[in-house]
Amino acid sequence: QRQRFKQDILTDFLKMEIPTKKLATGALIPVVSLSCNSLDAVETKSVVENWLQLGGRGIDTSPTVVDENPVGNAIKQSTIDRKDIFLTTQIPNCNLEEIASRFESDLTRLDTDYVDLLLRHKPKNANCTEGWVDLEEYFGSKRALAIGVSGFTVEDLQPLLESGKTIPHVNQIDLNIYELDREMIDLSDKHNIMVQSRSPLGDDALMSRIEWDPVIQKIAENHEVTTYQVAMKWIIQHGWSTTFQPIQKKLEISDADLVGFTLTRDEMRELNELHQDISSPSSPPSKEGNQELEISSAPSQAEISSAPSQAGIIKVNVETKNIGDGVMMPVISLASYSLSAAQFLEVSYDYIQLGGRGIEAINRWGYLAALGKVISKLPEGVDRKDLFLTLDINCNDNFETQFERSLQLLKTDYVDLLLLEDRGDDCIPAWTRVEEKFITNQARSIGVKHFKAEDLLHLLKSAKINPHVHTLPANVLNNDPRMISTATNNGMIVQSTLPFGVFSNRPNVTKELSVLSKNSLIQNIADYHQVTVSQVAMKWILQHGWMFNFYSEKIKASDTDMSSFTLSNDEMGHLDALSGFSSSSQAPLEQIKIETKMIQSGVVMPVISIEGDIQERIENWLDIGGRGIHVLIENGELQKTKLAIQAYAGKIDRKDIFLTATVNCKLGQVEKKMSNLQEHFDYVDLLILHNPGNDKGCLSAWVNLEQQFVLNQARAIGVKDFETQQLKVMLDTARVVPHVYQLDLNIFKTDIEIIDFLASKDIPLQSYSPFGSGLNKFNMTENLAIQRIVKKYQVSDYQVAMKWILQHGWMTSFGVVPELFEVRDVDMSGFQLTYNEMKKLDGLSNFVSNTKTIDFSNANSRVCGTGCVIGITSIVACLLLIVGIILGRRKGYKKKRTSDAANAEHVGCDGLYKDFPTYNEYPSPNRNPPFGLVYSDFPRKPIEEDELSKKKVVVLPPAIMESAVDNSADDEVLMRSSELT
Repeated sequence: QRQRFKQDILTDFLKMEIPTKKLATGALIPVVSLSCNSLDAVETKSVVENWLQLGGRGIDTSPTVVDENPVGNAIKQSTIDRKDIFLTTQIPNCNLEEIASRFESDLTRLDTDYVDLLLRHKPKNANCTEGWVDLEEYFGSKRALAIGVSGFTVEDLQPLLESGKTIPHVNQIDLNIYELDREMIDLSDKHNIMVQSRSPLGDDALMSRIEWDPVIQKIAENHEVTTYQVAMKWIIQHGWSTTFQPIQKKLEISDADLVGFTLTRDEMRELNELHQDISSPSSPPSKEGNQELEISSAPSQAEISSAPSQAGIIKVNVETKNIGDGVMMPVISLASYSLSAAQFLEVSYDYIQLGGRGIEAINRWGYLAALGKVISKLPEGVDRKDLFLTLDINCNDNFETQFERSLQLLKTDYVDLLLLEDRGDDCIPAWTRVEEKFITNQARSIGVKHFKAEDLLHLLKSAKINPHVHTLPANVLNNDPRMISTATNNGMIVQSTLPFGVFSNRPNVTKELSVLSKNSLIQNIADYHQVTVSQVAMKWILQHGWMFNFYSEKIKASDTDMSSFTLSNDEMGHLDALSGFSSSSQAPLEQIKIETKMIQSGVVMPVISIEGDIQERIENWLDIGGRGIHVLIENGELQKTKLAIQAYAGKIDRKDIFLTATVNCKLGQVEKKMSNLQEHFDYVDLLILHNPGNDKGCLSAWVNLEQQFVLNQARAIGVKDFETQQLKVMLDTARVVPHVYQLDLNIFKTDIEIIDFLASKDIPLQSYSPFGSGLNKFNMTENLAIQRIVKKYQVSDYQVAMKWILQHGWMTSFGVVPELFEVRDVDMSGFQLTYNEMKKLDGLSNFVSNTKTIDFSNANSRVCGTGCVIGITSIVACLLLIVGIILGRRKGYKKKRTSDAANAEHVGCDGLYKDFPTYNEYPSPNRNPPFGLVYSDFPRKPIEEDELSKKKVVVLPPAIMESAVDNSADDEVLMRSSELT
């Protein structure tokens, strides 16, 4: 039935006349060639036959993804001479030993003595230069009439051009209306190499852009062609050639008919502005996950009318749920995921005949057209009002166009549920349109799809009508409790979009059910109730009060029948634990409490701030309790920050938000930046002077910052990236000492000189790069010491990196690593790094300081001054005397004492340490005592009275020592705390 359908579609197309271009060899290559990738054997033969019948002559095969036998058979059985067909094949790798065997095998499978073009395909990170001589031999012997390369970068092609005897005739690269590699194209043009696109429409995401791009749509409407034809015509009119993959998602062979129209100069100019230059093409796009044939064309009426009768078959009985305003929605809906348009046509028709009523169609023309055909010819006794149609539309500027076109294809004037899907765009404007559709009854209910908790909260702030439904990934093996709780706490019904999970690049029922069946818990529950694992997975969803949609190539009533069993509370609990979900997780959005630090100006500053460059990020930060924001002084960025803060007017006072801004030392920059800043904010909490290099203007710029501080337009001022000597020079003339110093500092990078100098001046330090560069991020992921800590505390490497900074008594400001972060990304209250863990992390940057005297238990702790140390030392000396006497008596170590009172008086302090082993004598790899203690080596000789004031000595209490021992798994600690005391 499907084959007949495809045959009908293909033979309806008009025959094409495809132009050719001359190669350097003099051979003529069609500007459009059929690519047979991703088709099975039956489909390949059928498509090649139709391609030849329709006028196509170029055929491109790859033996790694195409069975070439059907191609050879189709060519042999056609009435077209072999010499009129341009046949391309590839050597798929750079293994020198396989070249000859692969080429001979290709010729055999294609049933030909020669190919018109032989390409050398380069996999990623391979060297294919050496094998080029083999292709030159095939070209010399006329077994390949032209040779070329595929997947090469400029760096790959250059040495081949220098060493090869024959210049490649064709260069097949990734090239489409949005992406082109200008450097590669220029190099090819220079050597008279024909450029051929192997990806004229890009990947799925770019195909969707091409389909809905308003510029391309307008041009397509002008010429009464499809957007795909426009995209490929753009390639052809540039003088390049292209391969063409039929039945790829929504692509039809008719889209390869590029002769009947010509793009104007202005249209070409408009299309040229859409692309971005890519400096080096990536490796060929993976074909994995794209193996199933998909047809976008609408099914014929004959297809529906010939559907087998379902009389006498058991019907499905799906319950409904009130999702708001009296709209009753089936708790189970059929979705089109992983199905081709042809499969979706058959399955949706069968599902309706079996009694199913809920159907969700993704916003792709082929699927909508297929469902429209079904709606126009429903089974007897079923009306449109009996169906519950769900339509997905993305958050982009083409919302109105998408919606109107979708209704036309569905052959209906309304949908029952309109879902707005989050694809990373700003969804607020699109949600306004969704609300309008609800008000005008073009959508009976509205909802969102795949919104993160933060995205949803952001949308709810401006929404006039709350979503009725939130469709999100939730299944028995994996879910996001915060997404679920945010939806339910705001009155939305949850619908699972992936009830069986996803274990491949795209939904695949067979793989997903295989994973479910391998789980012993799920399988045992299924066996107990005598049902399938899929029924257990779906029942778990329904018993939570949620809904779900599902997808299957064949529908049976038993697939959705779960009325025969109920999961017990124990079974639900075990499955909840398996999925990481618990009802307790359905709480309001969690908040963090970030510690503060009082800096020298008397201002209280959060120890963690973010760089606020996106309004949504700032609002998200405020949502979870963050208050420190580093704003960029650009008009656009300032406006975003201002709008984000205004959104919380009445909830958060401006005085509770700590704004940091940065200016540089260039002449006039301070005044200019402050002028921009004051247009949006009356003041900033911290104004930083950045020295991007050895700028001599920093001294005068600092005077300007001092003025801003005096005028209260900056509550505190600081510097960034000043070298130690520069800072010393500035401090000699400064009237106001910097309140904060910002430094490029992280686990992998420290500057001991500046850190010690800042400590000596009591200037707080703030890291602006806690995660380092991209390379350092890789090191964090690969570093065993960090990953042990991550595993031990069940935290992220980001949290470890920031915790290390905070436990040193410093502060940090960071750019958001996740696009939108969550509480757990910045909450470090739940764990404390031990002394040894800190030492190991210090070692990653070779950090050793003379001033590490911070108590980790309190972020506001300050260094104990000299007077403090002398006072403590005096008390400790007396205590030590008493403890030493008691211990000496108990262990028989009491020293012989003189009866002379004067001598006894002298022994008091000096004798205390006489035979006491020094700290350095203990064979421990970590010689320094635990952080948080002022220390020096224990003396090797009695302390003289005049030396006492110079020493920093603190006794380690037993509790601290025992804690240190407990946390020193990697150290050999040979002393007991009582002996040390």
